[in-house]
Amino acid sequence: MVKMKPGDSLKTHVSYFQSQMSSVYNCNEDVVATTFIFELQVTRLFYNHMVEKDVTNIGDILARAQKYMQIEEVTHAITSHPPKQGSKVEKLKPQFPPRKNLSHNFATV
Repeated sequence: MVKMKPGDSLKTHVSYFQSQMSSVYNCNEDVVATTFIFELQVTRLFYNHMVEKDVTNIGDILARAQKYMQIEEVTHAITSHPPKQGSKVEKLKPQFPPRKNLSHNFATV
């Protein structure tokens, strides 16, 4: 079995799965597709997509996995590299003037 580990990226899992699949002589594609989906982490969006769309062809599964791998890579790049201070993104933040003291002294009548 090639069970996906919690810290594994989809890309790592697909690469490992393909290497294991190529070492099996005359493997049944239906079994390979079912095994691949079964071994995905249930918490992954890709798993939900595979179950929802009922994709059973390993070629289709691997083609669809490419899109999810790209999403994972972009998400990882965004979340692991916060903008540096002084970067263009930092400079684009709106600059608000300091608030004026709005407390008023109203005379009571």
